[in-house]
Amino acid sequence: MVLIIGLSVLIMITCSLLLLFKSIRQARFYLLAWTPFIASAILIGFKSFGFMENNWVTDSMVQNSAIFVAILLSLGLMDKIHAFRQERGKVLDKLHTSEAQYRMLAEKKKEALEFQLHQSGKLEAIGTLAGSIAHDMNNIVVAIMGYAELSLYKAKKRSRLHHRLDRIIQACHRARDLVGQILTFSRQDNQEC
Repeated sequence: MVLIIGLSVLIMITCSLLLLFKSIRQARFYLLAWTPFIASAILIGFKSFGFMENNWVTDSMVQNSAIFVAILLSLGLMDKIHAFRQERGKVLDKLHTSEAQYRMLAEKKKEALEFQLHQSGKLEAIGTLAGSIAHDMNNIVVAIMGYAELSLYKAKKRSRLHHRLDRIIQACHRARDLVGQILTFSRQDNQEC
């Protein structure tokens, strides 16, 4: 019996030492908790082989060791709970920081999108205005060109009037090309003027 208890305690101490070398914080509590069992096993061994007499120390050593182990293991458990709480606090802090950064990024993105939408609205309004102006200009140019062509047929060839009317018609063609470019800009070039 003494050998089994001693072997169990030795295994537990070895496991605690391994945990201690792996830098697991609670291992020191486990290691301290098994120390009274070693002392109990040694005292029981001495008592079993007749090296010690029965007295209050040897008789209550196992119970005292169990109490000490329970206290130390409870301390280890409380330390583990405290470590979990600290880790949870750190994670929550990181979460709050990340959330704040996300919100700031979402504000900046929203502002950028609103700005782009506003700019797009401005461009659309400018395009619509340009299209309206282009249609009105086209109507004026068509009227001027129509009257100039009618007048050109009645004017004598090679006269000053004929030459000036011809230049008006050429200017009207250039104006019509310009109106076409404005309509292309306003994305209304597929409509007929």
